Amino acid sequence: MTYLIKFIFKLILVCFSSICSSVESNVKTTLGIGYFYSEGQYQNSDALTLISLPMFLKIQSGLTSVKISSSFSRAEREDHTTSNTTDSKGLGNTYISAKQLFKAPALIHYIDVEGKIKTPTANTTDGLGTDGYDFKLSTTAYYKISKNWLTASMAYQWRDNELRNTFSTTFGASHTLSKIFNAGMILDYEQATQDISKDILESVIYVTWKAHKKTKYTFYAIKGFEDQKLDWASGLQISYHW
Repeated sequence: MTYLIKFIFKLILVCFSSICSSVESNVKTTLGIGYFYSEGQYQNSDALTLISLPMFLKIQSGLTSVKISSSFSRAEREDHTTSNTTDSKGLGNTYISAKQLFKAPALIHYIDVEGKIKTPTANTTDGLGTDGYDFKLSTTAYYKISKNWLTASMAYQWRDNELRNTFSTTFGASHTLSKIFNAGMILDYEQATQDISKDILESVIYVTWKAHKKTKYTFYAIKGFEDQKLDWASGLQISYHW
């Protein structure tokens, strides 16, 4: 485990060094902000509503990228026995990730390796995030058929808190509708993080609109099937690059 965590740190440092050493004109910077709303149940069936403003900064050079993301969140939790409501808001956890994409031969077109670190910037007492550092290592394969992209991912996440380490897998498909519209669906599975919870199974449907060369809007909806913490969610993401 220690070796793999060191590998994630090294991957992020290598990707960042690669971008810094690139010619400035080849570097693409993307800034994004969005709106996210979800409803579900928390632990002992308390009703949970989460509203957040996710944001990210991504720097990319060729097939190498580094990304930092976080969110401002507001959570409302209603006790299922007393109907009392608690309200908390603040900064969520912060994530730093690095991704290296490779051109692959034979059946697949691309494959990537991504390392991600979660830093505990959220207030855990208000339920806005978990404490401790998380480390995630994942790989994704990409295959193109005409105007369609198919993806398959595997990941493992180590957690330095009361939650379990988990394996997850994701399958996705997207279709180019026109020069400015793209639509897709993602099916995501993750092992249960606690004894009291179930395995997580979610589906995501999204539509992307390229308003012009530098601005992109993504509308998405999420449906949870197994873990009731996320019953359903929807959101909008706006990104601008230069």
